Amino acid sequence: MSSSPAVKRYAAALFQACQEDKRQQVLSGLQEALRVLQEPDIWGFLIHPRTSPTQRRQLLEPFDLASPANAFVDLVIEKRRETLLPAIVQEFSLLIRAAENRVEAIITSPEPISETQQERLRKTLSGLTGKQVSLDSRINPEILGGLVIEIDGQVIDGSIAHELAKLRRRLSLA
Repeated sequence: MSSSPAVKRYAAALFQACQEDKRQQVLSGLQEALRVLQEPDIWGFLIHPRTSPTQRRQLLEPFDLASPANAFVDLVIEKRRETLLPAIVQEFSLLIRAAENRVEAIITSPEPISETQQERLRKTLSGLTGKQVSLDSRINPEILGGLVIEIDGQVIDGSIAHELAKLRRRLSLA
C-alpha cells in the first residue's frame, strides 16, 4: 500500500518526536483510540465539518494518550487532517518495525497451519529477508492448497488456485 506524502510526513514527524522506548506505547494508544473512533457514528462526528476542534479533542480525552501523541493528535486536528489518522498510524507502525528490523508476513492457507509449520516458515522468511518475521495467518479455502505469502510489499503465490488459473490461460492461448 502506498501512502500519500502528507501521511509519510506526519508519521515521520511522530516517529522522530517519540523517544525510542516510548514508540510502542504511543502506537498502542493510537491504535486503541482509532478502534473506538472508527465506529461509524463516532467517525462521522469526528470528520464532520461542523464539529469544532474543541469537540474533536474532547473525543480523544478519555484515551490518555502518551506524550507526544496528545500534541501530535492536537496538531492533526488543528490542521483538519483527521481523515489521515488511520493511514498515519499504519505508516508509524511500519516505521517502528523498520527501525526494529522486523517485518510482518501474511500467510494465507486453505486450512490452519500447525505451530511447527509456522515456525519453519518464520525461520525461512527471516533467512530470506534478514529481518525478524511475525506471522499473521489467514484461512481462505478458495486457494485450494499451497500458500500465499505477502511480505515487504511482495506476494508469493504458491496456491493451487493460482497454478490452475495459469494453466487455464496457457490452454486458452494454445
